Amino acid sequence: MKHEQAVRINHHLLAAYKALDQARMAIAGLAKAERIELGDWLDEVVGVLEDELLQPIYDQYPDLEPPSPTGNHLGLSASSRGIRCSFRHR
Repeated sequence: MKHEQAVRINHHLLAAYKALDQARMAIAGLAKAERIELGDWLDEVVGVLEDELLQPIYDQYPDLEPPSPTGNHLGLSASSRGIRCSFRHR
């Protein structure tokens, strides 16, 4: 894929990621059983978004990976940082 295509796809995937984060916040207000069930499904969707969609783009174009608040790249595959970590541990 060309860089300009990756930029556009990355933009849309990050928008989807933000929407999933909003869904996570809405799920947090549900009863425990619903929260657990929907939270598990959401974790799976986020995992696919990160591992199978975003990470391949960042492998090919590291400059597209958003910086973390500390200035480091997100490092999606790292266990101590990254989108998955920040998403699941907020």
